[in-house]
Amino acid sequence: MSDTKKKDPFPQTKDLVRIALNDGMTQMEIANLCRTQQGQVSKWRNGERLAGKAQIKPLLEIYGDLLFRVPFKVYQTFSASNNEAQFLRVEGKLILREKFRKQSVSNTSKNPITAFRLSIHQQGEDQFYLIGEATAAPYPGKDSPASAEPFVTDRLAAWYLHNFLERPNQRLNLKELRQVVQNVALGEMQGYFPSLRQLPYLVTETLLNQGVKPGDLEGLVEIKLPE
Repeated sequence: MSDTKKKDPFPQTKDLVRIALNDGMTQMEIANLCRTQQGQVSKWRNGERLAGKAQIKPLLEIYGDLLFRVPFKVYQTFSASNNEAQFLRVEGKLILREKFRKQSVSNTSKNPITAFRLSIHQQGEDQFYLIGEATAAPYPGKDSPASAEPFVTDRLAAWYLHNFLERPNQRLNLKELRQVVQNVALGEMQGYFPSLRQLPYLVTETLLNQGVKPGDLEGLVEIKLPE
């Protein structure tokens, strides 16, 4: 490999190679396209090495649009006026998705909701989009009858936007996000969904893993390694 290639690595090599493999290309085909060995492609795929920009350019010309596409998720709800399905497409990296199940579910309960799901999209350094969803899908149990309806643990369980959040489905800055999360954890819903108490911890851990500086998180105490 030339010095130029070594000095100009492509940081998203692993993602690009995996997009190509998922599209049906083999490692050998990628190797031939990029004029390298199959073993080198294997190291790219596993993140052990980065390809040079010039070396991986042929692959980038084919899959670059997919690589740089803005990540998004689609959510569903119903129109209050005509009860027709509507959809919400939210851009931004999904940094957290947690499900909170009801403490107990009764067949005679007036509230059919069995679980809430909270999702957070990061749309910038200090911009987050918070989504609240609910489902009435049942939880599977030992005596669960055979049914065509999916359980809450199934991928096809119906989740719909819900306004259980104080400020549902809105863009928030870091301070606003943490305040809403705290209110949800301490609100009346916590009586039905006790695991909501863990929400501030889960969000704080997520934010730190996404690169938010500890000093920007009020109430966080750090214990650093001794110098």
